[in-house]
Amino acid sequence: MIDKLQGVGQSVPVRAGQPSATSGAAAQAFGSMLQEQITRRDEIRRESVQAIPQAVTQSAIPQTVTQSDVAQIMRQSMTQAVTQADTRRTVTQTAAQAVTKTATQADTRQAVTQADTRRTVNFSKHALARAEERGIELTPDLMGKLADSVEKAQEKGAKNILAFSNSQAFIINIPYGRVITTMSGEEMRENIFTNIDGAVLL
Repeated sequence: MIDKLQGVGQSVPVRAGQPSATSGAAAQAFGSMLQEQITRRDEIRRESVQAIPQAVTQSAIPQTVTQSDVAQIMRQSMTQAVTQADTRRTVTQTAAQAVTKTATQADTRQAVTQADTRRTVNFSKHALARAEERGIELTPDLMGKLADSVEKAQEKGAKNILAFSNSQAFIINIPYGRVITTMSGEEMRENIFTNIDGAVLL
């Protein structure tokens, strides 16, 4: 069987099973083109793989860190650390001052209370009238002794006491620091004292 290749203005007989020159050249050209595409594809893949580390590096480190930058970062860190230390020291000092101030105020209040307790020894109108009638002079020395008597009675928990000497006696209400009655030494010997829970010798 004879096949025919159509040429330009002529026909060339070709036997079956024999390759033609034209078909061989076409196959060779197609093979070359395919090989170029494969080669180009491999080059593109290599370029992509090589570009990945560079892109990652550039995104992770956008700029070069110089010694000046390192020094500036260290100065900022040191400044921040010093500021934090100063803040902690200031807070500690403020707290200590507050505690000291509170303790001082408490001591002052206690001292004032104690002083006021000594100064709050006073006389009722009845006690003053009786003192004047009996000629009992309320001297600073006597008032100091009465204040001492009140303080001692407070320490013992007494409520009403008899503060007395050889020539005079006073019944004192301790919670109010008030002398409620006054008497001479003679009256003291003649009376029986009730409703008292303590006695102090002046």
